[in-house]
Amino acid sequence: MKYIIASICFAALMMLSACSDTVIMTPEYIDPADSSSQISSEPASEESNTESSVPSSQPEEPSSEPSSTQEESSEPEPDIVLTVAEDSLVPLWTDDLFVCSRRTLAYNTDDLAGAGILTYDYLQMTGTPAADTFNACWKNDLIEWENSIRDTVHICALLAKEEQTMPLPYRVDLSASVFDRGGVISVARRGTQISGEEHFSFMSNYCFDAATGEYLTLWQLFTTAEEETAPRILDALAIQAAFSGYPDLDTAQLFMPADFSCGENGFVFHLTTENGIIDLTVPYENFSDILAYPLLG
Repeated sequence: MKYIIASICFAALMMLSACSDTVIMTPEYIDPADSSSQISSEPASEESNTESSVPSSQPEEPSSEPSSTQEESSEPEPDIVLTVAEDSLVPLWTDDLFVCSRRTLAYNTDDLAGAGILTYDYLQMTGTPAADTFNACWKNDLIEWENSIRDTVHICALLAKEEQTMPLPYRVDLSASVFDRGGVISVARRGTQISGEEHFSFMSNYCFDAATGEYLTLWQLFTTAEEETAPRILDALAIQAAFSGYPDLDTAQLFMPADFSCGENGFVFHLTTENGIIDLTVPYENFSDILAYPLLG
C-alpha cells in the first residue's frame, strides 16, 4: 500500500519521542518491481474504501481519539486537525478513448498551510467493454494516494509537535501519458515526492489489455516464459545502454520488470540511478518472434 500503516507510525512516534534529532517521514515507497501484486482491477468495496470517487467530497478528518486496542498513555496524544484547502478536478485532455483530468488535493494543519499536496493525472476510459475494469483500477490507485497524503501529513505534524519543530510541507506530483497500440494500453507515469528540500523521483507505470482492461505485467507481453525472456531483455538493455552513451551502466542490476512502458519505437525501460532516471528504448523488432501482442504495428 502507498500509505503508512497506523501501527508502524505509532511505534515510530513512540521511538522518536526519545530522540533529539528531527526526523522526516515520508510514505513507504514500494519497489516498482512489486507493483504488479499491488494493483487490483476490482472496484473498491464500500467497507475498505471510505473515500469518494472523483470528483470527491471533502475527506474526513483523521480521528484524534485513541484506538480501543491501544494501551492508554499517561500523556494525551496531541490533537492534529487537518483541513482541506483545495479539492479540485480540472480537465486536461480528451480523445476517442480517454478523459484525463488533474486532481489537486491540498491539506492545511494548524501550524502549516499547504502541509500536504497531491496533484494526480486521473484517467477514465469511455465507450469500451474494458472501461469498467480499467476505471476501477484507476479509482483504487487514486484512493490509495489520497490516503497516503492525508496519513503522512498527520504523522509529520505529530512528529513535529513531539520534537517541538515546524512540520515540513509534503507533496506528491504524478503525471501520466498514454500509449495505445497493438491491443495494449500503456500508461507511463512520472512522479516526484517532495518533503521540505528533499526531492525523490520515481516511475509508476501501468500496462493493460485494451480489450479487457486487465493489468498486464511485462512478462505477459511475450509468448515465452520469464526465464527465457529475461536474458534477452538484459542483453538488449546492455547493448542499448552502450549505444546511448552509458557503457558503464549496470543495466542488469538496475533493471526492474515493472519499470517499463510501451512507446512508439519500442519498450522503454526506466532505470533509476543515484543521479535520476535513465530511459532506454529497446525496439520491438528485437522481440518480433516472441511478442504476444502486435506492437510492431
